[in-house]
Amino acid sequence: MMMLQDGSTQLLCLTASSGVPLFTRGASKQLPFSVIGSLNGVHMFGGGQGVVLSCCETEDGGKVVWRVFHDSVMLIAVAAGGQGGAGRSSSSSSKEVEARLQRLLENVWSCMVLVLGQDELANVRNVERLKRDLRSCFGLIDQLLEDRHEGILGNLTHCADSLLPPNPALLQDAVQGFAQAADSEFGCLVVHGRIAAATEKWWRLAPQEVVLLSALMRFLSASGSSSCDYPVFLPHGSPTVAHRLLRFHLLPGADVCVLCGPTPSLHRAESGLVVRFWTPLVETLRDCLAVGERCLPGSVSLRPDVLALLLINHRCWELLKLFYIFSTTRYFTQEETLCVSPEERAQRGNTEDFVLGFSHQPLQCYLVSEECKSYGLQTPQHQLFLLIPLSVPTFALPSRALSSLSATRRGVPKEKMTENGVSPRAKVLTIDTMNPTVKKVEYAVRGPIVQRAVELERELSEGMKKPFAEVIKANIGDAHAMGQQPITFFRQVLALCSYPELLNDSTFPEDAKSRARRILQSCGGNSMGSYSASQGIDSVRQDVARYIERRDGGVPCDPDNIYLTTGASDGIVTMLKLLVCGEGETRTGVMISIPQYPLYSAALAELGAVQINYYLNEEKCWSLDISELQRALDEARHHCNPRALCIINPGNPTGQVQSRECIEDVIRFAAKERLFLMADEVYQDNVYADGCHFHSFKKVLFEMGPEYSNTVELASFHSTSKCYMGECGFRGGYMEIINMDSEVKAQLTKLVSVRLCPPVPGQALMDLVVNPPQPGEPSV
Repeated sequence: MMMLQDGSTQLLCLTASSGVPLFTRGASKQLPFSVIGSLNGVHMFGGGQGVVLSCCETEDGGKVVWRVFHDSVMLIAVAAGGQGGAGRSSSSSSKEVEARLQRLLENVWSCMVLVLGQDELANVRNVERLKRDLRSCFGLIDQLLEDRHEGILGNLTHCADSLLPPNPALLQDAVQGFAQAADSEFGCLVVHGRIAAATEKWWRLAPQEVVLLSALMRFLSASGSSSCDYPVFLPHGSPTVAHRLLRFHLLPGADVCVLCGPTPSLHRAESGLVVRFWTPLVETLRDCLAVGERCLPGSVSLRPDVLALLLINHRCWELLKLFYIFSTTRYFTQEETLCVSPEERAQRGNTEDFVLGFSHQPLQCYLVSEECKSYGLQTPQHQLFLLIPLSVPTFALPSRALSSLSATRRGVPKEKMTENGVSPRAKVLTIDTMNPTVKKVEYAVRGPIVQRAVELERELSEGMKKPFAEVIKANIGDAHAMGQQPITFFRQVLALCSYPELLNDSTFPEDAKSRARRILQSCGGNSMGSYSASQGIDSVRQDVARYIERRDGGVPCDPDNIYLTTGASDGIVTMLKLLVCGEGETRTGVMISIPQYPLYSAALAELGAVQINYYLNEEKCWSLDISELQRALDEARHHCNPRALCIINPGNPTGQVQSRECIEDVIRFAAKERLFLMADEVYQDNVYADGCHFHSFKKVLFEMGPEYSNTVELASFHSTSKCYMGECGFRGGYMEIINMDSEVKAQLTKLVSVRLCPPVPGQALMDLVVNPPQPGEPSV
């Protein structure tokens, strides 16, 4: 292309269907309209003949690359021949130019999507309006074309340009806290145009999105504004729905941003959150800025002969770019961006033919030129590209690469490498890639203290001398472990159910046999080893319903509202699963008492819900105060959506028994504030204080009249583990639901069906607990 200066690139954007020019960027001297029309025409002609024209070379060594996106927009990149005059370029340089131009077109299209959204580009309704809208992309597109920021390689590599700060932990915590306070999981600190710290979700964005957002941050920072609220579309993650990019200028060269929803406002974030999180770190930011374009703090010691990482001169960047293209077009496989179809990938064929004949993937490559030696290393986690002086022996290149990789990965968990730089296959599941909510789960009754107690028991059993002779476990209510003997009648019936041949044994009482026969008749194949219905054995649910009616003085109980569970814990977690939804300020909040049974905090952490603490009054025997509930609720509404109130009555671990008046106040509070009530009543038979009586929440609710009994949603829980039974290991329990929406109830039934059924022995035991031997029967 004689119209362009040597080495220059011009970008053309046209409508794919009609060839109407939308914009031209790049070289100062624009191509004549006749040339633009010819470039579009030859592509359209090829399409009409069933041929996709993707690339061609001009007589003077120039290159033209075409790409059509969504059958709507055509991008054409025209590169003039480089220095060296006319004549066809070599095959190697031709492939390198083609790879660079293909990557440019991908980035430009994604840049347009980032700013305007895919819908507006894929469905062009008004060409003139689209031309005007595209002007907002020019700053970013020019940045991609001109490589304005020296040392920035992300546009080519699709790997984020990063900077290693002197105090990474401080900055990481600040970014994480700042993002969370802004109701976001996506936050990033950019220093000198490079990422210095970012949240985990930011790094999980598509690589091209991370690169383009960094470029947008550099563009916005250059505008000189102190802050901005900029709508962006994520080309891969959200191409049709915009997010808000809130960007704040901290210091010259340092900016922070978050991707968020409708809240918070720009003013609130700038006046409150920026000051709160970043003012204390001004000196830390200055230290980070002092790192400069070296990108590594002084504490990182590199070999002085690794010139590229030390950034000694401008030529190194150019050589590094060329070597990157050389390596990735011949040896190291790169992940293509999502906008490249398999057919296009095959047509582009950037890998040299001789490499295709090998059965293995190259892991190292090097190139010796007149200026330096270039070395590339590929591991399952990294690619490293180095420029090294000619004076360094070629055989020493692998060791230089490994030491450089080790230095730049300081603070990152190290992996074992073999001598040739190949690391063993990395684990798919690691502490960094596992579900992050699981890492937040803490369950004290089985936690580090208990684990240490087990170690002490083992040491005592091995004869080790201690200032004590026994470990007394008080971490959980486990009556049989503490020496309580099982109830004979329970074990007799379970034995008969487990081994029906014993029904012919005269040593077992008749009432135990009768109960065993009834349970077995309700089991598939008359065997306790068969699955039951997911909601539980029907006859057992009927017995539970009759038990609740007796307990509550005749208040009706529908067996269809009874769900047998694997202990009360299973029912509690199941209900929380139904309740939890939303993100940011709409995340479900659940009110729990402090002190609490750790199941609640553990389950809420695993489900990603917000734990709302309300404190029991120790001075008044751990009583519950409605004013404390109101305080906790009002504070929580600033950052979540409170939806449920959990009450443990009698209390665990405090043992307090709520008075009837207190229960009435709680029900009124739940009705007024529209909260779902969860009543954990597994200790209902453990009431020891004089004058105290257990009142079930259901009984009080119905006795308060239709205003409450027909509206307040309630789930109550009981189990075989506590009270006089102490049968913890059989994991029997039930849950009763009141006033649940019929559609939600259907979803609950579906949810419990996933685990097929609760343990049948536990269901059988639950039946015995709610229907023990009666006066006049042999076992009484």
